Amino acid sequence: MATDNVKGNDLEKVKCIDKNGKEIELPVTNRTGVKITKTDNSKTTFYFNTLLIKDSSIVGSKTHFFNAKIKPIKFSDIIKIEIMK
Repeated sequence: MATDNVKGNDLEKVKCIDKNGKEIELPVTNRTGVKITKTDNSKTTFYFNTLLIKDSSIVGSKTHFFNAKIKPIKFSDIIKIEIMK
């Protein structure tokens, strides 16, 4: 369980594994997206720099322009996280 808020917009780059299994480092910009697939196969897409880790969930906003919060996603419900540059 995370005990502090972690703001994605504090990150300048993130290490990822590409579709070929190779580790790469992606820069985090205003356009970097994140797509989370849950165990029920539903998907939520939003901007990486709005992502917050709070307690044992991920929260964020679908837009930079106004507060369009996503419904909190519990870590235990996540099967895949994709970063989109």
